[in-house]
Amino acid sequence: MPDIISVASGGFRNLLLASPALANHVRSTNNSFKIFKQTAEGNFKAPYVLMAKLFGGEKNDNPQRSFDMIFRIGAVSVDQVLTEEMAGLIEAALVGQWPVLNGWEPWAAITQVQPYNEGRVIQSIPHYENGAQYRIRAVKDKE
Repeated sequence: MPDIISVASGGFRNLLLASPALANHVRSTNNSFKIFKQTAEGNFKAPYVLMAKLFGGEKNDNPQRSFDMIFRIGAVSVDQVLTEEMAGLIEAALVGQWPVLNGWEPWAAITQVQPYNEGRVIQSIPHYENGAQYRIRAVKDKE
């Protein structure tokens, strides 16, 4: 069975890609999706989604019976208006949803914990990041 961090990441990713509008924004030219952990990979250009586990969960073969994790998920773009639009699509795709988690059963809907808004310069180009911290909780399925 995959570790719970990978399972939770997959649950978030599936919910994000279930939003057609968000999926269109992050679809790359090779028909993959630009959803990355912490930093964009390779030569992908914005817009894209960054998703990082902040705390909670554990990465081992014998996890605890339940988990409570916080992920930071946000949209990155060179266009501030698009970044805000994508952050709204992320929130709509996640908040109140009960994700499908392989081997785990959610015991609460996903909640938004804390929104954030940041700016950065990447290769001399201003980029905007807008998103939030999202909480996911689950209990291990009975075997």
